[in-house]
Amino acid sequence: MNKNVFLIYLTLGILMSPSAYGRMVEAHPNQGAQVVEKAKPAGLVDQARRWWNRTVNQATKMANDFFKSPKPEVSKVAEKKAERVEKVKELKEALPDYVQKEKGTTSRELADLESIVKATPVIVEQGKVEADPSLPKTKAGVPTASVYKEEVSKTAKGKKVVRRIHIDKIPLLRVGREPRLSRQDLSLDVKILTSEVKVAKPLKTPADLPLKEREPWLKMEVAKAESPTKLDRKKYGLGDIVSHRTVDAVDPKLELNENVFAALAVQELTPNQQKLLAAQILYDKGDKCHLAIGLLDDLRDNKFYGKQANYFLGLCAHKMGFFSESTERLLKSVRTEDPELVPEAIRVLVSDLPTEYEEEVAMTLVGLKNKSLIPKEAYDNANYIQAKGLSKKRRFKESLNFALKVTPASKHYRRAQFLAGISEYDSGQVEKAIKRLDELQPKVTETDLKSLINLTLARIYFRRGEFKKAHKQYLNVGKDSSVWVQALTEQGWAQLMIDDWAGAIGNMYSLHSPYFNAVYKPESYAVRAIGYLNICQYGDAYQTLNLMEDKYRNWKGKVTEYLKASKDPLKAYKTIRTYLSGKSQNNVDNLPYQVIREIARQRNFLNEQESINQKEDEIAQYSFIHRIIRKDQRRVVYYKKKAQERLAEYVKLLKKAKKDKSLAPRVNEWIGKSRREIALIKGFNFEMDVYKKSRSGFRRLQKRGEKRLAQEKAVLRRNAGKALVANLSGIKDELVRLLDNNELLRYEVFSGSGQNIRYQVAGGGSADANRVPANVKPQKQLNWSFSGEYWEDEIGNYRSQLKNNCPKAGTRLALPKARAAN
Repeated sequence: MNKNVFLIYLTLGILMSPSAYGRMVEAHPNQGAQVVEKAKPAGLVDQARRWWNRTVNQATKMANDFFKSPKPEVSKVAEKKAERVEKVKELKEALPDYVQKEKGTTSRELADLESIVKATPVIVEQGKVEADPSLPKTKAGVPTASVYKEEVSKTAKGKKVVRRIHIDKIPLLRVGREPRLSRQDLSLDVKILTSEVKVAKPLKTPADLPLKEREPWLKMEVAKAESPTKLDRKKYGLGDIVSHRTVDAVDPKLELNENVFAALAVQELTPNQQKLLAAQILYDKGDKCHLAIGLLDDLRDNKFYGKQANYFLGLCAHKMGFFSESTERLLKSVRTEDPELVPEAIRVLVSDLPTEYEEEVAMTLVGLKNKSLIPKEAYDNANYIQAKGLSKKRRFKESLNFALKVTPASKHYRRAQFLAGISEYDSGQVEKAIKRLDELQPKVTETDLKSLINLTLARIYFRRGEFKKAHKQYLNVGKDSSVWVQALTEQGWAQLMIDDWAGAIGNMYSLHSPYFNAVYKPESYAVRAIGYLNICQYGDAYQTLNLMEDKYRNWKGKVTEYLKASKDPLKAYKTIRTYLSGKSQNNVDNLPYQVIREIARQRNFLNEQESINQKEDEIAQYSFIHRIIRKDQRRVVYYKKKAQERLAEYVKLLKKAKKDKSLAPRVNEWIGKSRREIALIKGFNFEMDVYKKSRSGFRRLQKRGEKRLAQEKAVLRRNAGKALVANLSGIKDELVRLLDNNELLRYEVFSGSGQNIRYQVAGGGSADANRVPANVKPQKQLNWSFSGEYWEDEIGNYRSQLKNNCPKAGTRLALPKARAAN
């Protein structure tokens, strides 16, 4: 197609287009504007002529542009590459310039500062004045002067004493003056802050998509744009667009509804609400429980606030050591099974619980319906308490279940395992009990628990007839344990059962040393006598029986008379108190002090006495807490007084400022400080009011608590007395049994010695020919006492050096058959 043909078609196309003029204006906006600007009213022919001329001119220009240079044909790859290059160029131009702006003082501001400094008048230069050389100086060279003077004196012993006395009037001191420099001595080093401009790096060109992925997009037909659909803004949670038109269209007249501004009813806090709120605030402070407990006690029986008051009262009481009060209050909270109160109440209860309350708390936790209320951090303590409580109730299977739930991370784990072993044994699982205690033994570090484990294992083995194992376990019981004497006596029985007569005699001989004069030990004489019988040392056996008779038959009579004289348990408790207040080797109420010590060292009495001691500590704690409250009150009074003094001083200064205008710059400062002191005084007044109410409530709590503790102590004393009477009755029964057995052992002595005599008469030999002849009847005047030394570290490890005096096998003479038959 040549240029002329293209020009004709282009002109016809422009003329035939329904919006030819509009498109032409869009393509050439400048020319369209000129045409509109020059248009004037004219006839129809003139208008058509001008339109034709413009159309032809436009078409001619477009044809010239098109045929100006021949357009080369390029491949599609080159076209795509050109498009990507153009796109990258557009992306670069669209990127912002990342310029780091200056921060701080600009160069313009520094120039202004320099001009100001230059315009400042020159300062008159003054020379330096030296300070008085006699004045002491600091490390920095600054002269100083003390406001004290020292006086040196000597005491009667010649010791030098230095006193510092405040100087009434400080003298005029020459401290010197630093030189003043003129402006020329100052240099203004102005540094213009500059920063490097950083331009963002161009982004990478997007990767070209494969043809398969581009084809669906290239084939898509673009729908013709219709009128825009109005967005339903409410559908997307958007409000209407605000513009100046919408604002202007709003009617400024507002119809106010008086009900909107109606005053709401204000309900003031009642006195009880104020108490509870104040108590909770004090409790949250952590160290103000001694103040909160008095306010809480006033609300303990309140219908609306009693539950919360009891809860916080229990927490505070436990924290201050009032375990009787805290256990009662917190158990009430636990029984409500309120999910807001129970978890913390349980956590506090089981964290530090006296032995006296273990059974009650354990049963409460066992009966708890909602077990999920027990907090996880209290699982171990709660399970241990339940195991102990159920064990005291002799519900061993349930106790075992809770003891096994105590995890190794708990401080009670080893004792819980010991308790589990005891429960297994008592419930018939003997093998499991032995295995558990045997595995636990090397892991235990507590001396008392280690001794209990060894003693328990020894007794289990003894009952099973495994006497060698029992003997080994008895040896592991520590000498510093309270059960060592009992363990040593039981060890003697085990040695007799394994034919270790020398060891049994030696150990019992240890107990009969002066080192154990204060110990009640009648059974040891029986063990020692049987040991002598087994080696045919009848004289020693008889002498041992006489020693026991002389000592303990008299004691049996005294114990029997004491029990008959009074059956009141409090008398027994009074006897123990009298003994403890006197010398340790004095008999009391005609009871031997050894017997008194024996009945008082039993666990049933010690548990009751421990509870009594706890009550005494709580009573003393009430007085201690009351003194703390009084101390806090005096502290608040002191602070209030100081605040009032400071306020009076500021008021005085403000009055003075009204007359002295030179004080005007500090008026606002003094007004602010005065307001602060007024606020402090109001706060101190509130504290004093709270302290007064708290102290009043605490006094009522103390009076009621001391009365309750006195009643509990009376019950505990009676229980302790009953335990003492039971222990004393046990001693009487034991003495009766041992003394009766003594007669049987004496018969064995004479019977054995008679057989020995007949054997020797028949010509038999003994192991020791130098011993007293067996046909000699032992007399009481024979002295078998030891006159050597006793070594403390060897006690419990002695062995008898006496030889076996029994006939040896094969040395007995053969008797005639007829005599043997007779």
